Amino acid sequence: MIMTDDLPSRLQSLEHQLSVLTEENAQLAERAEDSLLLGLISENIQNLQNQIEIFSNGLEQISILKGIPFCSCGRLIGCEIEKIASYASFSDSIDIGYPIKISKDVLTDLKYGPILITKPENISCTFDRSTFQPTAAALIPFKTQNIPSGVFLFLDNTTETERLAPMLMLLNHAVEMIASKYDNIFLLDALRTANKHLEQRVQERTIELTKANRAMQESERKYRQLVENANDAIFIVQDNRLVFFNEKTIRDLKYQREELLNRPLLDLIHPASREVVTEHYTKRVNSASDTPSTYTITALTKDKGELTVQISSVMVDWNGKPAILNFARDISDQRRLEESFHQAQKMEAIGQLASGIAHDFNNMLGGIIGAAEMLGLYLPDDAKAKKFHQTILEAAARAAGLTRKLLSFSRSSQQSSSHVNVHDVIHEAIVLLENSIDPRIKIKVSLKAAKSTVIGDPSQLQSVFLNLGINGSHAMPGGGTLFISSDITELDTLYCNYSTFDIQPGTYLEVKIRDTGIGIAPEHLGRIFEPFFTTKEKGQGTGLGLASAYGAIQQHGGAITVHSRAGTGTTFRVFFPLADAESAQQIATPILQKGRGRILVVDDEEVMRLTAKAILEELGYEVIVARNGQEGLQVYLQENAAFDLVLLDMAMPVMNGRDCFEAMRKYNPDVLVVLSSGFSKAEDLREMKDLGLVGLVRKPYSSSKLSQTIHAALHKRDRRYPPRSLR
Repeated sequence: MIMTDDLPSRLQSLEHQLSVLTEENAQLAERAEDSLLLGLISENIQNLQNQIEIFSNGLEQISILKGIPFCSCGRLIGCEIEKIASYASFSDSIDIGYPIKISKDVLTDLKYGPILITKPENISCTFDRSTFQPTAAALIPFKTQNIPSGVFLFLDNTTETERLAPMLMLLNHAVEMIASKYDNIFLLDALRTANKHLEQRVQERTIELTKANRAMQESERKYRQLVENANDAIFIVQDNRLVFFNEKTIRDLKYQREELLNRPLLDLIHPASREVVTEHYTKRVNSASDTPSTYTITALTKDKGELTVQISSVMVDWNGKPAILNFARDISDQRRLEESFHQAQKMEAIGQLASGIAHDFNNMLGGIIGAAEMLGLYLPDDAKAKKFHQTILEAAARAAGLTRKLLSFSRSSQQSSSHVNVHDVIHEAIVLLENSIDPRIKIKVSLKAAKSTVIGDPSQLQSVFLNLGINGSHAMPGGGTLFISSDITELDTLYCNYSTFDIQPGTYLEVKIRDTGIGIAPEHLGRIFEPFFTTKEKGQGTGLGLASAYGAIQQHGGAITVHSRAGTGTTFRVFFPLADAESAQQIATPILQKGRGRILVVDDEEVMRLTAKAILEELGYEVIVARNGQEGLQVYLQENAAFDLVLLDMAMPVMNGRDCFEAMRKYNPDVLVVLSSGFSKAEDLREMKDLGLVGLVRKPYSSSKLSQTIHAALHKRDRRYPPRSLR
């Protein structure tokens, strides 16, 4: 029998249990609804590839399933939200509500995670209040690979200002899912650009991603593929042994995979680099720093080859133990290019030094030659005195030849250009060689080239073949054979592009000089064209022969290559661009040309000023001298340009010859200038000729050369104007 007194209490208990079950059922329903929302978002965005669609689709699902009227996301630029995507249940406009700004206080709180706002004044937006007026907002921060600071904004307009509060965790999960998907697509695009093959595989795998754990597995596969297809060798060293390496490591070192696994690191390092590697390894392990370090070493391949390798290393955890992750790049080709560049820089610096030395020598030799020739005019008819006089001139001429070699190497001089038959030059050089080299050396000649005319300087070309022949004879101290041959060859674009010389594709005369000597040591091959470099004992060679040949060949638009093998000899191949043959030019007779007129001599070297003045006065000219370009210009202006000609040096302090010439032309456009220099570059001469240069006499010059140059320049003037003395 039921006690009537217990019925109310039992009813109350049942009502309480029913209330609890109802609440639990509501919570379960809400969780099911949340799971459904996350599942729908995942299902709807998993196949999307457009980054904006991922955000738009996710926002639309959240709005529909959770009844949130306005959902948006964007980048945080200061306090303003720059829209990425937006969805409003009450409008089709994609920009409704924007621009949107949030207060600085909210921005500060947002750094710590999702927040709920029940004060609309903390968010500034541009909704039509008659259509939508927000009463509460949920803000959830996020960041991706290319969005360092972003925010999802959810606005509600119900009177329940706390309605969004229980949704914060769900919304946060949804944002993480959307941002994760966005990051996956962003990474896929980056990888697709870097590697098409990798892009295809990543895209196929990305389509299959449905769950977070599978996304993690795919991420691992992607990174492994990236490592295996990297252009750098990637390997991990633990306890001084290789425990991981990619395919590039195997290809570079030429080992099998099983041969490399657990191999001691130092087995793969050149002995000269082992101390460096050990020092870096020890320092890296002891410091446990995660800051990368970079160093360069020489690695050894299985076939004993050497690789110059640049290694960047960083500490990592490998199977629960410290290890060193290494990225190794083969820079052997880069190092060779750097060495070639440094060699070119060194040769250029040496050339500049040689030019400076030659310039000073030319000035001194100019004084010696000029003074000696003037002295010859006053010598008595004494055979002994004339013999000494001739000795001075011959010695000065030999010294001038040495300076020409220096200038030829440095490319600071401009050779006299004419049509030259190279075969004739070679025959002349052979005559000289036969009288100067060891008689046990035989010279064999085979000049088969159908054409042998080039544009150049005969003396420089002869010097090239003499120096190469003499160099070959020195390599055969016990006798041997020197082969000299010629042929026609075509140099194509590929060859010219890879040549260290500035040559153009076309037809070339090839001259080959081969000896049967001892050969050139590999360590010397890169230096044989340096001025003053020689392997001979002191006093047995200047080291200028091959250097001057190198410079002369460059000046003639040609190229030279050398191939040598120990015990079999050396072969030089010289290439010159061919030209059509022309009749030989007549050589001016070395006679003194007298004249009259007023000449201004401008030179910073006192010896050259006095020598030129003495020669010109002896020839009948009135001469005024100046010590530099500035003084020369002052004299020219003070004398009201009353000069028939200006003999002007190029390289001078205060004001150089070109600037002085320009200033004189501004005052008198008809000024006649003859350049006197042994140091002028081709581009300088072109500029001077463009200004109206009428002549050039190279230092050191003879009195006859100076007189003829002055006479020719004045003769050009006389065709238009009479001398100033007759005006």
